[in-house]
Amino acid sequence: FAQDAGKETDAGAIDIYGEFPNNPFGIIVNGHKNKLNVYFDNQADETYTVNYISGALVKADDFSTIVRNLSVYKYDLTIPAKQKVAIPYQFHSEFAPQDLGLTVIIDFSDSNKSPLRGIAYNGTVTVTDPEHSIFDVQLLFLYAVLAAILAGVGYIIQQAFFGSAGKKSKKSKKTAELAVPVKHRDESGNLVLDESWIPEQHLKKASSPKQSPKTRKRSTRTK
Repeated sequence: FAQDAGKETDAGAIDIYGEFPNNPFGIIVNGHKNKLNVYFDNQADETYTVNYISGALVKADDFSTIVRNLSVYKYDLTIPAKQKVAIPYQFHSEFAPQDLGLTVIIDFSDSNKSPLRGIAYNGTVTVTDPEHSIFDVQLLFLYAVLAAILAGVGYIIQQAFFGSAGKKSKKSKKTAELAVPVKHRDESGNLVLDESWIPEQHLKKASSPKQSPKTRKRSTRTK
């Protein structure tokens, strides 16, 4: 309807209504630009001017309770006689998924500048969250970055707790191998100690055993 301070205009002369393009069920997606086409069909013999279009989301069970006021757009669009015009109205939504009421109001004036108002849309809409695909490029990039960070943290933890222990065990094993002298067998099959690692002065002392005092005395008497 269109009215002026309680005085209604000719209902047959002006037809105002709104439709969601390619969205017959009135699905409102959070974070997206939701578009409603407001149609102004002027079948009167005079020119009208569309001044503003505004809207509000209201409770689905009580359209008199406003949940949130939507954007107000100024147009100053002239609609000649016998002309029909589609006017785009866009708005955003950030609500939990639910059913809400949507009211869109159009403010216009006649050729005498008399202010008039009409309801372009007054119905229930469904608020939903946008769908996320697992193949989304941004999500895949985020997953790759998180995987790289986790791999780096795991490597640091491994080196901190297990890397030093492995190095110590290898070092101690190598030292033990160097401390044990190399052994081999002679032609008779007897086990022989490899003396290549023993200092030469120690070998000389070991090769010339000391004579006992008794042995010395005997050798003197014999002479």
